[in-house]
Amino acid sequence: MIALRRFDPDEAWETLRRASQEFNVKVRELAVAVVELLARAPAPQPDGDRTIHPSGSARRAAEQLLLAFESRPDDEAGLRRL
Repeated sequence: MIALRRFDPDEAWETLRRASQEFNVKVRELAVAVVELLARAPAPQPDGDRTIHPSGSARRAAEQLLLAFESRPDDEAGLRRL
């Protein structure tokens, strides 16, 4: 189980947005990839044509993002590296 540090909604959105730009992947793909990685299962999707299938790039970015999100009391700088 991964221990993640807590974020307020604005900080979480800003971090996700910055990571999306840094890794050159769409925010929605990155968000779905993060959910799938944490759940170890496909993310629930709304019915219809808008199913999001994260690319390999989005999945790799999600892995890197979660490494930065790991709770390390002595290393807050991990998130600033994104």
